[in-house]
Amino acid sequence: MKRRKSVSEGTGYASVIDRVAARAAAAPAALRPGRRGTSPRPAGRQLASLRSAPPVLLEQLARHLMDDSYAARFEAPARSLELARLAVGCVEIVVESEDVGEEAAADLHAEALGYLGNALRISSDLAGAEEALANAVELAQWGTGRPELKATLLSLLASLRFAQGRPREASRLLDREIALRRRLAARERLGHALIDRGVVAASLEPVETACVYLAEGVARAAEPERILLALQPLAERLARDGDGEQARRVLGVAEGVATLVGGRSHSTRLQWIRGIAARAEGELAAARTLLQRVRETLAEEGSRFRAALVSLDLAAVHAAAGRPGEVRRLAEEAYSIFRAEGLERRALAAFLLFYRAARSERASEELAVRVANLLARRRLSRTQGSSGR
Repeated sequence: MKRRKSVSEGTGYASVIDRVAARAAAAPAALRPGRRGTSPRPAGRQLASLRSAPPVLLEQLARHLMDDSYAARFEAPARSLELARLAVGCVEIVVESEDVGEEAAADLHAEALGYLGNALRISSDLAGAEEALANAVELAQWGTGRPELKATLLSLLASLRFAQGRPREASRLLDREIALRRRLAARERLGHALIDRGVVAASLEPVETACVYLAEGVARAAEPERILLALQPLAERLARDGDGEQARRVLGVAEGVATLVGGRSHSTRLQWIRGIAARAEGELAAARTLLQRVRETLAEEGSRFRAALVSLDLAAVHAAAGRPGEVRRLAEEAYSIFRAEGLERRALAAFLLFYRAARSERASEELAVRVANLLARRRLSRTQGSSGR
């Protein structure tokens, strides 16, 4: 699917709805252009006002909203979810109008629900994402059988399975997507799928396997953000495996790409990985400075769960430096956050082992590193997943 220009620019998606509604036969007064910078109206009121718009225009609007939801997924997940819900609402109006053929309507509805599921996944509502994507798959079975839609849903399902801590299922889904994209000769989309496969492989398989997928994916993908998506998990995997030198080589390239992409979240993650690489190389002072800075940034942003994960990496640094009191303090802070946020069973068991050792000031660097790495793999699937498209 060719990317369209984002409609989130300027006054936001509310202005796009205004323009679409203005072309309807009887545009409601509620949709007259608002002042620049005003907050969007609630989606329910917007959708009610759009019921008089021609279905063909609503379909175009829905597709723009899906694209914008996707574009906002990392930097503004709440906005991404709002846009996806509005897209589904527009599609439901189109379906109710019966002006679109049943198979085409099923395709459109399935696609919109797929993007809603992706936005819910990124917002950590995995149950909601599961329901939305299950409905999308079921609707697609009543559609035209369009291969591009099937490939998109495979990608979205793979992202969800990875987020659910089921990387082997994610790998199988991505293998199916890659095979389908090769048959479609969709060069850029194939590159995206290969990068996604490499991201999953970086958490599960030998690093050499991940590199094979990532190298081919990067060669096919044109978007700097996709290339960065490939480089970050590879650098983190190398750093956590103790190969700080190779991790830094990858980080050097990733940081160059990050300057093209922009966004504070990319810079924060790269600093985090650089801190892990410094610890792996025995540069404890540099590691402590980097990780403390990242921890403070995440805390300021309200990312308490990720800040607690950085605390574990920082605890490993203090354990290596022989500071058991600092290790204990960090473990206690992380415990309060994990207790509130929740951990899946295996991660919780590992953390409690470390927590008890830290409380008695017997936590070794090796134990801290093992637990930090285990929870980091859970974090990767929880917060990133594959790219989702």
